[in-house]
Amino acid sequence: MVEPFEIPMNNPPTPPEVECLGFKLSDADIKFKKGFLEMSCGYRLVDKPSQPEVCDEFIRALREGPKEAMKEAEGLLDGTMNPQAFWAGKKKEMEGRLGITDDDEEFEPDQVINMDDEPSNVQDEL
Repeated sequence: MVEPFEIPMNNPPTPPEVECLGFKLSDADIKFKKGFLEMSCGYRLVDKPSQPEVCDEFIRALREGPKEAMKEAEGLLDGTMNPQAFWAGKKKEMEGRLGITDDDEEFEPDQVINMDDEPSNVQDEL
C-alpha cells in the first residue's frame, strides 16, 4: 500500500529526467468526475535542465532500453527460456536494486491461469 503524501498544486516537484526532455511541471489540476478522478498537470519549457549530469544516462536508457529489453527477453520469444525462471530472476534483481521485500502480496509465477480453459473456468479461478 502506498503511504499518503502531499503534492503542491502550484509548481509540483519535477523529476530531473523530465527536465532532460525540455519541460518542467507547472500547475496541477484535479477534477472529480462521476465515478473517477482525473489528474492533470501543465508544463513550462526549460532551456537547461537543473541536473544535466542525469540527462546523458537518461537519454541513453531511452535509446537503448528497448533493445536491451528485447535482448534479455529473446529466450522467451523463441521458447528456449522458462518464463517462471525469467520472472524469478527479474524479481531478485529488482529486490536487490530497490530493496523490495517479499512481504507484499504480488503476482507470483505459480498463480498462472491456464489460458486453455474455457472462459467460464477462467472466471472461477479468478
